[in-house]
Amino acid sequence: MLLKNQWVNEEIKKEIKNYLETNDNEDTTSPNLWDAAKAVLRGKFIAIQAFLKKEERSQMDNLTLHLNELIRKRRTKKRKEIIKIRAEINEKIRAEINEIETKKIEKTNETKSWLFEKINKIYKPLARLIKRIKETKLIKSEMKRSHNQHHRNTRNHERVITSKYMPTK
Repeated sequence: MLLKNQWVNEEIKKEIKNYLETNDNEDTTSPNLWDAAKAVLRGKFIAIQAFLKKEERSQMDNLTLHLNELIRKRRTKKRKEIIKIRAEINEKIRAEINEIETKKIEKTNETKSWLFEKINKIYKPLARLIKRIKETKLIKSEMKRSHNQHHRNTRNHERVITSKYMPTK
């Protein structure tokens, strides 16, 4: 798997070249050179494997961090959306309440206007009727007063006449 990676192949080739340049001389036997090369390559593979694992772990940590950040933003966005939706709902409800109140006020004003119109139409005939009733009451009270006065006068006349012309028993 490591050898499929182009970068790993380049690193191994560099390491082999560097090793051979440093250690390939007449004093070193081929088996020793080969055994030492295997050990160096094994060490290089272990170092590369460790580096790749560390890099993979770093990438995983970065991705996890990024994912957590996205989740946090999404939650925040959801909260903001929920708050926004709630605000829109509240705004719609307030608008409907205002509309209902406006209609109620308009209806009340319309009713008041209608009532004042009717009162104004009724006012003149009503005033005439009240005037007639007052006049009638005044006339009746005048007639009664006049009748009472006349009746008193008549009684007085009767007394005077009876006292003068009628003998007392």
